[in-house]
Amino acid sequence: MVKKNLTGKAAAAAAALTLTVSSLGQLAAVPGNKVSAAETDNYAKLLQASLFFYDANMCGKQVESKGLMSWRSNCHTSDEVDGGFHDAGDHAMFGLPQGYTASTLGWAYYEFKDSFDSLGVTDHYKTINDYFAKFFRDATVLSGDSVSKFCIQKGLGDTDHSYWGAPELQGDRGGCDWRSSGAGEIAAEYAAALAASYVNFGNADDLKYAKALYNYAKNNPSCSTGDCQGFYKSDSFNDDLAWAAGWLYKATKEGSYKNDLQSNQKEYIGWAHSWNNVELGAACLLAEETGDWSILDEMVPYDNDMSIAQPMLDHLKVSFYKIVNNLGPHGLPLAMRADWNDCINLSCFSDTPGESFQTYTNPKFAAEGGYSKVAESVMVATLFTYAGPNYVEILKHLGKDDEAAAAQAEIDKMKANVMESAWDGDWFIRAYDANGEKMGSKECEEGQIFIEPQGFAIMSDIDPEAAKKTLAAVDERLNTVHGLVLNNPAFSKYYIQYGEISTDPGGYKENAGIFTHNNAWIICAAAYAGEGDQAFKYYSEIAPAFTEETSDLHKTEPYVYGQMIGGKDAGSDIGKP
Repeated sequence: MVKKNLTGKAAAAAAALTLTVSSLGQLAAVPGNKVSAAETDNYAKLLQASLFFYDANMCGKQVESKGLMSWRSNCHTSDEVDGGFHDAGDHAMFGLPQGYTASTLGWAYYEFKDSFDSLGVTDHYKTINDYFAKFFRDATVLSGDSVSKFCIQKGLGDTDHSYWGAPELQGDRGGCDWRSSGAGEIAAEYAAALAASYVNFGNADDLKYAKALYNYAKNNPSCSTGDCQGFYKSDSFNDDLAWAAGWLYKATKEGSYKNDLQSNQKEYIGWAHSWNNVELGAACLLAEETGDWSILDEMVPYDNDMSIAQPMLDHLKVSFYKIVNNLGPHGLPLAMRADWNDCINLSCFSDTPGESFQTYTNPKFAAEGGYSKVAESVMVATLFTYAGPNYVEILKHLGKDDEAAAAQAEIDKMKANVMESAWDGDWFIRAYDANGEKMGSKECEEGQIFIEPQGFAIMSDIDPEAAKKTLAAVDERLNTVHGLVLNNPAFSKYYIQYGEISTDPGGYKENAGIFTHNNAWIICAAAYAGEGDQAFKYYSEIAPAFTEETSDLHKTEPYVYGQMIGGKDAGSDIGKP
């Protein structure tokens, strides 16, 4: 399947962040797939698998010479602009995610270069980077130092979607979409990718084209229109320009780019770095390059009401002390309406069919302010001990040492409370219900162990020995060949004190189904604890790159993650959606 031996190690999780889907085939069975990591450490294979995504999606006349998949051949050789990468499971090429992906990969390499180098995947990554960069240059026609036109898309989305087959056999899917005006956000993403490539590898042509595309973007402050809007519609332009300015400032140290990076920052930095919003990435570049932490002074509304807006730092403080000031009998955070798992409804106590578990509150708790003052969430406690130290470091950076010490004292107190009241001997319990009884304990008849608090407790360094026992218990009680179940054993009857979670059939949804979402928390925790084999095992159980043979069982396309599949309590339906 793979034409060449590679080396590597997944030391840079950021490289995998660009993967939204995967169409790689089953890499776990690749013979001779060498890595430079120790035999007991499979991070190398993890990073290598994420990079194979791009070999699988290469487009053009050089797939056979540049790509590493034996089952891929040259394709779309009559394209007006050769190269680039297909859009995930499709064969069209959209400029916005293409530029975003290339620049974000460049960011991963920039931040973790030493790991890429020492673990042997730099050559592989550079081939991918150069393939991206060549396409961006070839797709841009210059007149002197100015952009005359550039290609923002290859193929028509609907035409391509109507074709189900190999890219090598596809006929006309539509030509190139050239723009000589507009589409500034795409030009900015191309510029960011090329500037990052220059920073990482020093190709002067990359910088030349990056500057030209950036200038074009500044002169065309708008988002693209046309066919691409039906597939990748950008909601803003300034975030892309700021992202590009950040990389060009890294490349040149010219003050104009720094000024643009600062002036195009917005108050809202987005919930994640993504193709539709790179404000968070731009903010990271700004802080790193300038030491400017003024984002903490930005006025951010409460409840979307600017009349009661407060600085970002105030929001962090309020969030931190919302936990500290709302603790239950064991010194753990009150569960309130719900935490991440909105099917655990500890203040509901519904005994009437048809009532909404999500919104109904038992009258006895309504009188207490809308929720039980006894029910506590151990998941929230471990999230607090995991994320809290970041708040402490921010305070220290700002010279607020007294506040930092006070916050750290609260974190230490919470860790002690977790070990005293939430450690069950082999894992951490899930919660205390409104009766003050344990949920997710070996003392329980059903639902004895839950996935949610375990990973964050491990990554919080609450207790090294507890971490080892927790990982062992997770492996023994929660793991299946299809991934980790949410809880075990499943609930077989309705528990009024727990709510909706006990109403789903056993092995489905929140009642002991396999949620790929929270599997990632345990993968991260195992990696954090130095258990590379365990982390990679869990990753390979759910990653489409390793589950092609069971894609029919999953009833999904072979490159798609399922939100939930049946757990071991689902019987013969285990592994099914």
